[in-house]
Formats: sequence, C-alpha cells, structure tokens
Amino acid sequence: MRKNLWAATLMALIASACAHGGRSQQANTRQQQPVVQQQPGAQQQPTQQQPTQQQAAQQQATQQQATQQQPAGSTPGRTLADECIDLLNGRVQQGTDAAALRVRCEGLLRGSGAGTVAAAGVGTVTPPPGETVSSGFTQVDGELAARRRVGFGMTSRGPVNNTVVTNPLGWFSGLGVNAAYIRPFPWEHASWLVSARYSRTNATNGNVSTFGFGTGADLFVFGRNNEGLRIGPRLDLAFGRETVQGSSSFARLGVAGEIGFNFIHESGFSSTVGGGWGARLAGDAQDENFSSYTGGEDGPFLKLGMGYSW
Repeated sequence: MRKNLWAATLMALIASACAHGGRSQQANTRQQQPVVQQQPGAQQQPTQQQPTQQQAAQQQATQQQATQQQPAGSTPGRTLADECIDLLNGRVQQGTDAAALRVRCEGLLRGSGAGTVAAAGVGTVTPPPGETVSSGFTQVDGELAARRRVGFGMTSRGPVNNTVVTNPLGWFSGLGVNAAYIRPFPWEHASWLVSARYSRTNATNGNVSTFGFGTGADLFVFGRNNEGLRIGPRLDLAFGRETVQGSSSFARLGVAGEIGFNFIHESGFSSTVGGGWGARLAGDAQDENFSSYTGGEDGPFLKLGMGYSW
C-alpha cells in the first residue's frame, strides 16, 4: 500500500516538473522574438501571394482555352494549331475525327473562329458600283488618264531618255525603211532627233536607189522628255542614183516645219503623229516625181510613228 502511494506521488511530481519546464520555454521564446513596429508614413510592402494567385488564374484560364480548342480525341496539352500541323503532315492520332479536325482548321485559317467556316463562294464585302458601258465611249480621255499612273515623259522604270520610232506608212509609200532616234536636251522640255532611211524603187525602164539622213529639234509646248505636244523644224539630205533613161546621181536638200504629238505608255510603247509643210532648198531638178523625206518637193505631209522608249 505504501509502495503504491509513493509511486503515485513520484509520478505527480514528474508531471508537474515537465509542465513547468514547458511554460518556461514558451516564455523565453516569446521574449526572444523581435517586435516589429511599423513606422508612421511607411508604406506597407505588397505581399507576393496576390501576384502569384493572379498568375495562377491566368495560367489556368489559358489551359482551359487551349483545352476547349482541342478537337475530340486529341492529346491534352496540345493546341488546335498543333493538331492542324499534324493533319497537314498526314499524321492524325488514333481516335481523332479527321473530318471534324479539318473543318476546325479551315475555320482557324479563315480567321472566323474555331469550328466556324464561311460558305464557299459567298463574299463578305459589297463591291463598289462599276461604270456603265456608255462611259467607255463618252469618256475616253478620262479612261486613259485613269490608267496612266505615271506622268509625262515617264515609264514604270523612270524618266524617258531615249525613243526610237519608225514610220510604217513610209515603208509602202516610197520613203522606204526608216527610223528616227529622239533624245531630250538637258532641259527636259526640248528634244533633238536624227533619222535615216533607205529605199529602192524598181520600174520597167529602170530603178531609183535613195539614201536619206535628217535631223531636227522639238519644243514641247505641253509635256517633257520626248512626250507631249511638240513643234519644231526639220532638215533632210537625200542622195542616190537612178537608171531611168540613162544613169545619173542626184542629191537634194529639204526643210520642213512639223507639229505633232508623242505618246509614251508606262510600258515604254511609243507612238507619234505629226504633219507639216516641206520644200526643197537645193538640188538638181531631175525626177520631179521624187518623194523626199519632207513628204514632197513642195507641199504638205503627214507622218505616223511607232516605237519604244526607255
């Protein structure tokens, strides 16, 4: 009985000592912790918890959106773009509906949203009203001006520095093979030109061979760089040999005044039309029917030209 009493008393003392030691340790710990007081006017530093929660919410929303874009049967974590790339490469995962995936990819490419495809052949923009057929005949000048896109004396490559033309009418009217080269002066509103020609006319009683060289200048009243409304003088020298009622040589010098218009398309195609009055200054009087570069011995003339400018 006494042994049991002593044992119970000893156990009570040990328990009391342990409880007292625990309270003392907690008090010491509290005294060791520093007391942080916030100074007046100091701003409270933001915690890192709030930005972390926002980032987590954004990542979760992005994952949900990517999951919604995935077609049925696709692997989680892959976007619709990845599935479309696999479809283009011919690699379709097992269990994926290729037809439905193709429709969703078409919608993605057209920019109308996943799964939404515009009807084929249906326009979304109303075109502006066109011009009537009659305007093509009554407003020819406006049509040409609207299609020009470049200024006078210009092509799509830049300003015109060289023009070569030939008179197609002269090939069949006795003038013969002919060509003219035109180049602007440093002052772009004036140009100079040189020309050359050759013809041979056969008849029952002989033939006539003629060489001709010419030069001139043009002042562009409206235009520049070989294009526009022009006016200027011409000088022509022709010489040759004829075997009509004998054999003889001849040489003639003619002058003319010419007015015309040169047109140059943006592609470089060029055309000219002109007319004027010409006369002989010097030369023998033989062969009065001879047609010189000026269009005749004394009288009016008409010229056309076709060529190229660059």
